[in-house]
Amino acid sequence: ISQSDRDNAQNFFDTVKKSFSAFEFEDRNANLHTVRWMNSFNFQLVLFGKYSGSIDLRKEPA
Repeated sequence: ISQSDRDNAQNFFDTVKKSFSAFEFEDRNANLHTVRWMNSFNFQLVLFGKYSGSIDLRKEPA
């Protein structure tokens, strides 16, 4: 992802993870799920201005 996308993800992480908030996630089949972000924010610089990382989500009971 780009630097600006990484910064936006960091801001989102700071909001939902630190407040223990659940949020809506739309999967590739356009289904909505209520989830929580489970892992730490770990997006590493791989090329100048490009980052790579992963997000572990846990589905919340309906």
